This record gives sequence, C-alpha cells and structure tokens, in this order.
Amino acid sequence: MTYQIVDKVNGRIEQSVETLRMLRDSAILFESPQVESFLERKKSFAGYDDLRLFSTPEEAKVWLEEAYPGVYMDTEMALKGETQLLFAPDQDAMIYCVSDTSDEDLAVIIGIKTQETLKKLLNNECFNGQGTSFAVTRDGQTITTPGRMDLYQELRELQTGHTSEKNMALVEQMEADVNAGKSGTMLFEDIGAKGVMICYEPLDYSGWYIITIIPANIISMGTESLSNYNLFLTAIVIFLLFVSMLGLTISHQKNQKKLSQLAFCDELTGGMNDTSFRMTAQHYMKEQEGQYVLVSMDIQDFKMINQVYGTQEGNRTLRYVYRTLLSQLRSDEPMARNCGDVFFFLLKNRDKTMICTRLLKIYEAVNKFNQELKEPYYLELYFGIYQPESGDEPLADMQEKANIARKHKKGDDRYRYNFYDEEVQKRNIREKELMGMVDYSLRNGDFLIYLQPKVQLENNRVAGAEALIRWKHPELGMLSPVMFIPPAERYRLISKLDLFVFEEVCRTLARWKAEGRELLPISVNLSRQNMDTPNFLDDYRKLCKKYDVNPNLIEFELTETILFEDPQGIKCFIDEMHASGFQCSLDDFGTGFSALGLLNDLDVDAIKLDQSFFRGKNDTRRGRYIVESILRLAAQLHIRTVAEGIDELRQVEYLRQAACDMIQGFYFFKPMPVEEFEAAAYEDQHLRTLAPPQQDAGNGENQELSAAWNPSTEKISFCFPIFWMRIKWCFPFRFLPF
Repeated sequence: MTYQIVDKVNGRIEQSVETLRMLRDSAILFESPQVESFLERKKSFAGYDDLRLFSTPEEAKVWLEEAYPGVYMDTEMALKGETQLLFAPDQDAMIYCVSDTSDEDLAVIIGIKTQETLKKLLNNECFNGQGTSFAVTRDGQTITTPGRMDLYQELRELQTGHTSEKNMALVEQMEADVNAGKSGTMLFEDIGAKGVMICYEPLDYSGWYIITIIPANIISMGTESLSNYNLFLTAIVIFLLFVSMLGLTISHQKNQKKLSQLAFCDELTGGMNDTSFRMTAQHYMKEQEGQYVLVSMDIQDFKMINQVYGTQEGNRTLRYVYRTLLSQLRSDEPMARNCGDVFFFLLKNRDKTMICTRLLKIYEAVNKFNQELKEPYYLELYFGIYQPESGDEPLADMQEKANIARKHKKGDDRYRYNFYDEEVQKRNIREKELMGMVDYSLRNGDFLIYLQPKVQLENNRVAGAEALIRWKHPELGMLSPVMFIPPAERYRLISKLDLFVFEEVCRTLARWKAEGRELLPISVNLSRQNMDTPNFLDDYRKLCKKYDVNPNLIEFELTETILFEDPQGIKCFIDEMHASGFQCSLDDFGTGFSALGLLNDLDVDAIKLDQSFFRGKNDTRRGRYIVESILRLAAQLHIRTVAEGIDELRQVEYLRQAACDMIQGFYFFKPMPVEEFEAAAYEDQHLRTLAPPQQDAGNGENQELSAAWNPSTEKISFCFPIFWMRIKWCFPFRFLPF
C-alpha cells in the first residue's frame, strides 16, 4: 500500500515540477515587467497560490528567507538543476524550487501551494480506513498532520511494558534507515490494542518520506479469516483435498504475483518499475563489472503530445516506445520507464562507436511507424550515456549522471546523444558558478570599461574609441573577456553586460561634457541576443536622455556574422538606430563569405576591417589587392573605414597610403582604464595629435606595399575567383572604377 501511495505522490509532484519547468522556459523569454503579469495569469491554471521567477539562485534564496523565515534553499543544488521541495510550517505551505541545466540559464522559478493537495493524496482508504498515512521530513518532522510533531520522539514516548526496550531499538533502526534513504517495515508491540505496523518509503524529492501506520490486529484478522475459510473448505471437500491444495497453491502464487506487481512493476507499461530496475541493473553491473553502460532516454517535447492529443494518447505512445525498446535490447540488458517519458536501460558494450550505432537503430525502430504515413511525425529521442568505473557505485548516482549527460545533448537532427564527462561537468559547474556571480558583480561595481583609442590616419589625431568590458572578480581577480563573454552569451546574460557598458559610456561622456573636454564618438558592442527582445532600444534611448548625451556620439558595433541570420530584420533595426540618432558599424568585416554584398544592402556608417586581413597568409600582394578594393568601394559609398588589430609600423604606413580612415591597435594604444585614456588621449581638454610614426631610411618594404594598387596604371582585379564573382553580383558596374 505504501508503494502505491509513494508512486502516486511522486507522480503528482513530478507533474507539478514539469508544469513549473514549462512556465520557467516561457517566462525567461519575457522582460521583467511582462514576467510578473505572465506568472499572475498562469498561477491559478497551474494550481499554485503564488509563482515567482528569479534570475539567479542567490536572489531566490534571499527572497525565501525573507518571505518564509526558517526555510533554506540550497543554491548549489539549484546551480546543478536539481529540484527542491521545501516546507514552511508556519504558513502551511509547500514550496517548489525548480531550475534547469539544459538551457544554460540560471533562472529559478518558485511555486507556492498549500499542503492540502498532498493531504488529499494521503487521505486514502488504507486498510478500509483503519490505517493512516502522512509525510515527514528526513529528520522525522511531520508535514501533513495537524500541528507539527517529531515522529521519532512521539514513538519513544509511547514505549511501555516489557517490550519497550525492543521497540526503542526499532525506533533507532527506523531513524537510521530514514537518514540513509532506505525503506522498511517495523512492528511495534504494546502500542494500541495489539501493536502497530509502520511502513516507511522515501519520496524522490528533498529526502521526504511517506509513513503508513496500520493496526497489527487488522493484518492478523485478515490472516485468521483466510485460515478459517480454508479449514471450512477442507472439511466440506475433504475428498477433493488434492484439488483444494492445488487451488490454494495457485491462489498463493497469484497473490504473490500481485504483490510483486505492486512492488516492482510499472502500471503503465507492465514492465519493471524504477525500484526493480535499480536492483536488477546493480546486480548485472556488479557481476560483470566494466561491461555495461547506463543510458537515460527521453522524448523531445513529449508534453506536447499530452497537451494536443490527450493523456491516453500519450500513455499509448509510452507503451509503444517501451515495447520497441524491449525488442531492441538483449535479455541481459534490463530496461524500465523511470517517470514521465524518461527511460533507463543498460547496454552491454563499452565501445562508443558501437553504442552510437545501437542508439541510432533504436531511434530508427521507434520511428518505423512513419513508413506508412503520408505526413510523418517523428519522435525525437535524446540519450545520455554514463560509463561507470565501478559496479559498486550506487545506481541512483549513475542515473543522475546519465540524466546530466542527456540534458547536454548533441549530435545530428535525428537523435541526440552525449557521454557523461566528469571534467566537462566540473567545468560546466565552475562556469555556472561564475555566471551566478554576474548580477552580484554588476551591483558591486566589479565590472569596468576600458577604452581603446582610434587614430585618424590623415592627421594622426585621436578621433574615436571603442569601449570594452573587463571583470575584476572579487575572488579570481582580473578576468580575460574570453573567460566570461562566451559563457555570458550561452547563459543569455550578455545583453545585461551590453547595457552596462552603454550606461558607463553615457556616464563618462556626460562627465567629460561637464568638465569641458572635447567629446569624441565611442563605439560599443551590441550582441545578437538583444534583438530577441522587442523594443530593447527603448532602454538605450532612456539612458541617453538620463545622462543628456547626444546619441550621435555613440556607435553600435554589429558583428558581421549576425547579419546573415535575418538580413531584412537587421536592415530594419539599423534604420531604427539611425532614426534614434545612433551610428552603426560592421565589426569583423570580411570574415563572412558575402561581406561586400552587405555594403550594398545595409545603410551602415562604418566598417571595421578584421585583423585577419593583415596577418599570416593574407598578408600578401593578393590580400592587399582585396583590402584596397574594399577601402575604395567604402569611400565611394561614403562609409568610414577602421582597421583593427594594427600592431606594426609597416601596417600603419600601408593603410595610410591605401586611404584607410582610422586604425585601432597596439601600435598606437592598447585598451586602458578610463583614467589612463584621459591622460593618453587628451591634452589641455582637447584630443591629442600624435607625432608622425618614424620610418627607417631606405626601407623599401613600404614601396612594395604601396605598389599593390596604382590608380593611374591598374584596374581593380581580384585573384580570388569566387570573391570576384560575388562582387560582380552585389554591385552595379557603375560602382567599379573600370
């Protein structure tokens, strides 16, 4: 009976958790003002009294401690994507804390509901209403009883008579089992009329347990009734003793089978449940250590099947997948459905190539039904594979690692798989911990901006700058951007950093204006993720207004690669930038295959030639032909040009002769804090003019560089056939100096 109650409660909790995950995945796509109204609309539909979304586990923990004193949320568990179920006794509230690791977002959603739902699940007719069930925490504190009490203390106080010493030992054993996460059954004598039987079984969340108390005489009454009935039958049909004994044997076997099904079978599929699978799989792994891998599998967007076609169709799909899996596995490869659409199974093979081949066959077998359909619907499968080092490792730990691998899936479009990697997991945890500090460091002033001047080649005067972000981590010290920019993009935090840099630039320009300094345009990077938020430019316009900064002094740098994703959308966005007064430039220009076509399609103010044009195999006569052609075309289109990554004098002189407008690089200036920039770029409140670069006499290298293009003797011709074809396609002939 306790097994059934636990399965029912676990199922209901899992359903609530999945609902929260769906709400979280939707809510993180909204801006803050929209999140609250979205959750307010959804809370009654989802069955919660209150819903809250927090950007980091730390924020969720602080709110919980204020709203529910004494309730503690483990931030480490949240960073690992583990669900936490908490209880606030004073408010009679159950608190669900749900995060995720699959989408690389740190957001935590918290759902609050009363414990009435759990009480209703436990209010079943246990042994004709004469038994009772309730939930307790691991330390024995009751959850669903009127008034909170300590179960272990109550049992100790009830011990009387000559059996009390024995019963006290049972209490100690029960407490030890619960602390160790074990299940069990204890018979306590001298409690009640003829003692009670207490069954305890763990839930899947937060170490909670379901306790069932059954009067011992109820069990004995059933046994006595059965014995009397058998004696009566034996007396009446003595001459059919053999037949009767055979019938009793069959009946006993049926009862045993029914009990076994309740304890070890999955009601939906008819196969092993998770308890049985753990026992069987652990046995195989111990007996044949080093020969098996554990696989976790689920179906992408399975909840949509339930929502669109109904639960019955969803259950039919799960039974179909179970039968198909069974047909693809050998007799010594156990398999079971865990919960929802998650399946676990063993594969008797350690070779990664063979494992992937078998998983592909499983995918093809599951989707074989599409062969007869005019409009196929494929069940996309995700697999996580864990290769245990030892068969003694607890299977629950193995399942958790296989689940982690599944949530970080990769592979082709048909089926996706991932092998668990301990080092990758440690790195992911470290990276997630680092990203968990972003909001704190933004509030604490740990992020800084550095400025790198741009020099006008016509007169060697400082004429602009680029703002770059740096992180002075409170524990790790100054971090290189490569350590936090890519993770910030993956965790969708980069837009916060973009906005921080923009505000710091506005604050700096406002201060310079107040000090009477000559102002210069500053470029800031704008990531692709900003454009996923409608009207995000409103925040930037408000900051310009707040600091009274002319938008024309700020230039947004867009990387060339993002322009290929939605050219028409980006074109409209650039038009909106210009309408707001901002300038726009293309960063890393030339890295894309059809770069020159963008100049014809997009109304940009400047292009930044990627440093790869001036280094390595591209630093040749052919490469210089291309650079000079781009510079000439940009000039005809009235687009400013900036060459970045310039470190050598010969590059400076070549770009001066090739009519590049500005350069940015270590030859003149490295990125520097704002205070150093003010000292280096200004002289008496005016922008500094630098001394001309010194050349070595008789150096013929520059003559060779300048010979790349002579307008009086040569036409522009490209040595790269594909590049030349794209220029002819992108530009009318009138743009070319033939």
